[in-house]
Amino acid sequence: MKIKIYKNKSGRDALTRDLRLARSLESVRMQFGNEIVEITDDSIANDSREQAVPQEHVENFDIEEQVHEQYDSSKVHLVLQKGRLFNMEYPEIPVLYDRGRFQLVAIEPDEAKNLFNSDVCFSVRSLKNQGVVFHQHSSIQRLPQISASEQDLVESVDANQFIAMLELLVGFQNRHSLSNNYLEVVDILREVLNNLGYATHIEPIDIFDRVNQFVGKSANLIAQKFGQNHPDARLILVTAHLDSVNLRNQLDNSLIAPGADDNGSGSAGVMEMARVFSQLSGQHEIKFVLFGGEEQNLFGSSQYVENMAPEEKARLVAVINMDMIGVRNSTPSTVLIEGASVSRNVMDALALRAAVHTDLLVRTSENPFASDHVPFINEGLPAVLTIEGDDSQNSVIHTPDDVLSLINADYAEKILKMNVGYIASLMVDDI
Repeated sequence: MKIKIYKNKSGRDALTRDLRLARSLESVRMQFGNEIVEITDDSIANDSREQAVPQEHVENFDIEEQVHEQYDSSKVHLVLQKGRLFNMEYPEIPVLYDRGRFQLVAIEPDEAKNLFNSDVCFSVRSLKNQGVVFHQHSSIQRLPQISASEQDLVESVDANQFIAMLELLVGFQNRHSLSNNYLEVVDILREVLNNLGYATHIEPIDIFDRVNQFVGKSANLIAQKFGQNHPDARLILVTAHLDSVNLRNQLDNSLIAPGADDNGSGSAGVMEMARVFSQLSGQHEIKFVLFGGEEQNLFGSSQYVENMAPEEKARLVAVINMDMIGVRNSTPSTVLIEGASVSRNVMDALALRAAVHTDLLVRTSENPFASDHVPFINEGLPAVLTIEGDDSQNSVIHTPDDVLSLINADYAEKILKMNVGYIASLMVDDI
């Protein structure tokens, strides 16, 4: 088996797309941002493969070739992971191509099927129907007109407020879903949200182990503000998981897990966005939801979606989920917006707001996994995850070393400004 990696050196996104689409029947081509990976079994002649790549495109790419005589294409699988959790769990599995959160690995198909069902924060998938793994957005030529109200809301995002809230969260050293710490944090944040003028309630949830045995109760915290168009208002959700975990044991609530980035950063982001929107009397309803049980298997978000009324689902226009938004892993600063076809409009709109309000490099992926946007997408609802780019460089999540000193407040502020700008564009109408 041969792997060819085409690295676009032209900066023209269209060339990367055209090269991917020029695939031959004998090879598989996948797009990873500005790179194309082509996989061809050794039985295919070189000249047959080369004829599928127009020469004018090849000249704009640096090409790297790998030969793996011990494997064939049936053993190549796509890995999606948070941080380096797949590599930490299975260090013996060979990595053939590494883009951190996204990897190609060599693994027997039967073994891959078993790994796919793991509740650890990764997913292993076949290459079938894998065309664009993630897209990298270049500069946007035509930016939308921005209202004064939207600009004011974006400018009110405060990195210092974000850090102050995050300091409170990591001060508990553990926010395990089954711990007293977690319930204490929920009560504290509920009081903050009440003081901001939101109507709040706590929704109990059930936690199960890996063999589906009930192990205890936890909770989701929900705050809402009705819009001026109530009861016909559209609904917007801003979400994150509040719990933290130590990878040594998903169900042990005594282990140290400060969870500054995963996911104190997302939770502090929800609270900062709630502060920003607290004074807005917008057109539509907005809810801020902090989920429990995410680290045990998305229990909080899954049960929330199950309990949604049909009319609420019908009114839902966007779910903005934040999970790990605090560690700046790359230069330039990069954000990944992850969703599915049902949320493509939300993804595109967020990319526009990133261009308007920040200097973030935007990547988008329609391969959702392992965070609280997934249960919504599974129900056909328009949800996205906003997460730090190149999060694989953050190798301390789910350990005692996920601490406040790693957080880059200015970087997190940019992701929050992107999210605030998009939601403001839905909530206000004064252009």
